[in-house]
Amino acid sequence: MFVGLHAGPLTAHFAPAVARDHASRGEPAPTAAQVRDRILAWREHLSDGLCRAGHLTRPLQWTEDGPGDVIQVDVDDLRSLKLLLAYADGKGAAPPELPAHPELDRHWIALASAHFEDSPYPHLLAAELWLPGGFSFTFRCPLPDGHEVEAGSVGSLSSECLALSEQLFGGTPIDWMLWAREPAGAALRLRARRAVAALGHAAARAGALDGPLLTIPL
Repeated sequence: MFVGLHAGPLTAHFAPAVARDHASRGEPAPTAAQVRDRILAWREHLSDGLCRAGHLTRPLQWTEDGPGDVIQVDVDDLRSLKLLLAYADGKGAAPPELPAHPELDRHWIALASAHFEDSPYPHLLAAELWLPGGFSFTFRCPLPDGHEVEAGSVGSLSSECLALSEQLFGGTPIDWMLWAREPAGAALRLRARRAVAALGHAAARAGALDGPLLTIPL
């Protein structure tokens, strides 16, 4: 099973999703322009709250024109990365392969129960939406469709991917393309390395677009 990492304008994702939702109920769908206006209003509301709290030095800004890019990532690769990180800091040897139910592993449970606050990689482990910028914290917020997610920063996600690549896998962004192209395999470290490559590429693309990054279903 795969999910997508959508970099750039969110209208490209939400307009078709909203249209499908309205069609399933036999209702007329809002136009793409109307969805775009809602997303811009959502962005301004989010930006205003973060600026008022002193968390941002400048308002959130990005274009909602264009299609954006979607990077595909295997869900089991992401789960492998989380499990491997749950065993960091001398917690013992991680399983050689991803078990059927990694969320039942005691180290996974401990990390998730603390909302990943005990890990140096909260933007990588906890967030599903990453906003432009480099702030250090994550926080709960609603998406334009009302669904609540954990949000982080594109800059911090990129920094965490760089640090993890070097410290855990002894590599750099130059190696990400090689890791992404490795043949599918069951080894936990191999799967985790592919996940870092996908997240690193997605963060770099969002950074190049100066836009958000959002985890989406495929």
